[in-house]
Amino acid sequence: QREQEQNIGSLLNEADERDKELLVRWVSGRLTESHARILGTLQQNESEISQKIKEIESKVNLCSALIKEGEKESKQFCTSLQKDLQTRQTVMMAQVQHLLDRRKLVAET
Repeated sequence: QREQEQNIGSLLNEADERDKELLVRWVSGRLTESHARILGTLQQNESEISQKIKEIESKVNLCSALIKEGEKESKQFCTSLQKDLQTRQTVMMAQVQHLLDRRKLVAET
């Protein structure tokens, strides 16, 4: 009787071990599937982020080029305005001097 109980206990232990092993395999398989899905999602996200970064870099480069072009045009415009001011100043000074000279002539006569 006792030997029979030990055999039954031993069989139950073996069955428990096999059940545990099967359960571990099943859980491992489920985790592997889950990890594969997560990895796939992460790779897709990485690809999308990489594409967005490229788009942003392209826009930044375009903005940078436009800013440089704008700075160049602004400098040219300022230079043009300065030349125009100098020219007008010279002409106006000549006109003022002419008026002063005329006034002086009229005052002397």
